Amino acid sequence: MIAHLLKEKSVPLVLFFLICSIPSFAFAEERKTSNKEVKDADYYFMLGLTYKTTDKYQESADAYKQAIGIKPDYAQAHFNLGLVYIIMDDKGSALDVYKILKDLDEYLANLLFDKIYP
Repeated sequence: MIAHLLKEKSVPLVLFFLICSIPSFAFAEERKTSNKEVKDADYYFMLGLTYKTTDKYQESADAYKQAIGIKPDYAQAHFNLGLVYIIMDDKGSALDVYKILKDLDEYLANLLFDKIYP
């Protein structure tokens, strides 16, 4: 996965995912084992990163959708969901995410579009 991003010269994205995902493992697992219902968009975002870095892409997509459900204007969660759809070879869903994202964050929307249509 990381080697693939490096080949596409997406080093800033690679660094972002590495920096964000390292602390997410412990954080997500600690919160996941709690019996109380979690309603925190950031928790689901970090859980999505955790699943993504462990190649559990469907679980990652589901976690990002949870984050978006709690905070619909969460641009980074939309962007990451789009990336996961691309990894899952679902360009149609990634394009749907792009259409929403372009109203939230034009820069991230353009990055996602460039990943959908390299």
